[in-house]
Order: sequence, then C-alpha cells, then structure tokens
Amino acid sequence: MVKWRKFLSKLTLTFFLFAQIAGFVFLFPPKLESANLTSVSDTISNNRLSFRGELEGAVAASSGVIALDTTPENSNNTSSGSASLMENDSIRVGAGSTATVTTVKTIENATRVILAAGLTNAASDADPVVSTVSAIHTVSLTPVSTIPNGAFRVLIPAATDSMTGDGLPDKTGFDVVTGSLPSVSCTGGGAGYTFETGTATRSATTVSGTNFHSFECLYRGNGGTGTAVIMTIGTPSGNKLINPAPASTTRFPGAADSYTFRVRQTEGTAGSYAVADETLGTLGVVEAVRVTATVAPTLTFHLTPLTTASTACGVNPDIDTTVNSVPLGTITSSAFTDAAHMLVISTNASGGYSVTASESGALSLGGLGTTTIPDTTCDGGGCTVTTAAEWNTPSSSTGKGFGYALQDINGDSVTTALEYNNGATFKARPFGTTAQQIMSSSTIAADDSAYVCYRIVVSGSQQAGDYQNYVIYIATATF
Repeated sequence: MVKWRKFLSKLTLTFFLFAQIAGFVFLFPPKLESANLTSVSDTISNNRLSFRGELEGAVAASSGVIALDTTPENSNNTSSGSASLMENDSIRVGAGSTATVTTVKTIENATRVILAAGLTNAASDADPVVSTVSAIHTVSLTPVSTIPNGAFRVLIPAATDSMTGDGLPDKTGFDVVTGSLPSVSCTGGGAGYTFETGTATRSATTVSGTNFHSFECLYRGNGGTGTAVIMTIGTPSGNKLINPAPASTTRFPGAADSYTFRVRQTEGTAGSYAVADETLGTLGVVEAVRVTATVAPTLTFHLTPLTTASTACGVNPDIDTTVNSVPLGTITSSAFTDAAHMLVISTNASGGYSVTASESGALSLGGLGTTTIPDTTCDGGGCTVTTAAEWNTPSSSTGKGFGYALQDINGDSVTTALEYNNGATFKARPFGTTAQQIMSSSTIAADDSAYVCYRIVVSGSQQAGDYQNYVIYIATATF
C-alpha cells in the first residue's frame, strides 16, 4: 500500500513538471525568423493567355488564310487550336526575319483563321504562329515587420528554357524583351518609406527549379507596418510582361494555367538584403471568352409631309403634301407654287448610304407624255440635272417649269454645292430621268434628314389641263 502511494506521488509530480514546462513553451514560443506579408495580390491588366502555335501546311505569299496544327511537333508550340485567339489580334506568321505581322480578321473554326492582309512572304509547314498578350502587373502587399532601409522584391515565374527574353510568349512562364524590360515603381507604405527607382532583372534567380524574373524597389527610411505598398510593373504605353501561352496542348480550354509568384521584404545593406519576410501567391491566365453575335443589317427611309405652317428652303409651302403625293393644285404664270417633303434615313451600314432622285418624265397632260410642263432651267438657263443654280424670278422666260431645291437639316447629308442657300436665295435644279444623288454619308447614320423643296411656275401659253408625273427616291446602304 505504501509503495502504491509513493508511485502515485511520483506520477503526480511528473505531470506537474510537464505542465509547467509545456505552459512555458506556449506562453513563450520560439521567435520566428520569417513572417508572412499580408494582403498580397497581383492584379494583371489583361489575364488572357498568349498564343503560340504552328502552321498545318505551307502558306503561299499573299495568302490570307492559314491553318493551325492541333498536334504541333515543336514542344515550344502548344496550340490546341484557335481558342486563345480573338478577332483583331495582332498575329505573327512565319519564322525569323521573313515572318509577316498582320491582324486576325475572322476565326472560322478551331483550325482555320482568316487574316486581314495576306502574307508578305511564304511560310513553311510547322512555322510558328504567335499572338502576344502583354499586361501590367500591380502587386499589393502589407508589411508586417519594421525593417529600415530595405527593399521589396517580387519574383514572377520565367520560362525554364533558352526562349526567355526573346519577346515571344513561353509555355512555362512570363516573358520579357531583353534590353527593353518593363519599368518598376513603388508607392505607399506610409511615412517610413521613401522609394528609389525600381529595377527589373530577367531570369534573376531560381527557386526550387523555377526561374524567376525579379522586380525590386529599394527604400530609405525606418519602414513600418500595416499600410499597403503598391508595386507597378510596366506602363500602358511602355514595356510590359508577356503572358504565357497555354502550358499544354491537352489542357481543357477555359481552365486557367496557374503560376506561383513570390513577394519578399528584404533587410537593408547591413543584412545584404537577405530575405526577411516572404509570401507566395498564385497568378492565373486563361483564354478570353469569345462572344459572338450578329446584328442584322438595317435601312429605314421615309418621307414626312410638310404643311403650309412649315418653312423649308427659306420659304413657306403654298400647299400641304402627303406621304405619297404633291398636290400642287392650280398653278399660275406669275408666281411660284412651292411644296416640300422631309426625307429621313437611318442605317447601320459601315459604308453609309446614298439617296437618289429621278422622275418618270416631265409633267405631262393626263399623264400621256405628249403635252408637258418643261423641267426648269432656272434663271438665265443656268441649271441642269447635275448642276444647281439660282431660281428666284418667276417672270424669267427661261425659268418656267418644274424643279426642286435641297436643304440639309442635321448634318452633311446634302453636298454643300447643291444646297438652296449656297451663294443664292433658292438654288435649284430639275429632276431628270437618270437618278441623281441628293443625300449621302460614308458612315453609319441615325435619322439623317433633308428637305426636298418642289417649285413650279408655267408660261401664260401653257395648255390647260391636269398634269402629272412620278418622282422616284431610292435609298441604298453600303454594308
């Protein structure tokens, strides 16, 4: 019994001593030599994959169509089709100095691409096809250690082969152009940081078998914690990092390729800039999502009637028009009779539109074409179907007949030389049986408008009766 009590006493003492030692360890843990920077991120201005493939078959000079090899022989070319390409991408086709740089016009399918311009030089089977995507990297980090006169260093994965630095996209990392590295700048951190001009070094270091480009900002000051530091690598108009091409031909399109980057805070000169704190992050690059849609071509054209309360071409109409008629009524030999329509046109055609006007023939008695009211030649006989001239004197012997003037309403749809007030009071011309352009545009148009102002006056010897003809307007869009 005594032995049993001694055993329990020794066991209790052992547990007590263990608890004291363990408590000391938990209360006073060993000091860590490195800490994690917080709130670390790398925001890429464009996270699209670059494209690196090769031709399936030779392509002749001047050809504007290429085929892509989906099982490339060269391991540097990782295209599994056109998934990484987009229309209007700049694309380089061919090898070396004979390569052609042009633009993607249309992507017909996974292997067939139409170019905006034909190849300058012929290209051979398996020649490279490259489309580069570059991006600015904005790295954010928050220091957790106060380190005077140190530096912040960002390591971004580089290719593991000799291709790095050639300015072409790689499948194992981000690339740069040797001799034209992106600029580096740092801001933030609070009062403890005064940053010097940043530096970039291609393939500066290798960690665990991975090459890294190094981007670094040295700083003067006592340092600080809790305030974000921002490192910007590249500028909108300057050099940038080149995004990788797909890492494998067997990857599933839409699944991002991931790359691990490292963000470090280093000691100052006294510590030979040894790493003090470090955090790892992940970058993802993926194909852009190609969205396609078709907008149907449209063209609308209509005539709007004007009333006597309107003003067109500087005069008030004498009669009201309708959508499809100009009832000039009883006309005289001593005064003009005026009427007008407004023409309105809209189209989404990239090449714009043209509106022409013509007549079925001169106004004729009973519409039979035998006895007619002549087409005007304006004052002094100065106008023709193609040339406008002043027509402001109803008593002029040469100005009898039927004609029209034009007024642009909301743009440049009517040529200035044909407008009614271009150096005249009422500049007009006759309709002809051959269509003449009266409105036009070389771009997409929304409700372009113009007035067509009809005018008639006859001689005193004009035979009595009812006269008629047809004016034909044709609107044509250029898609």
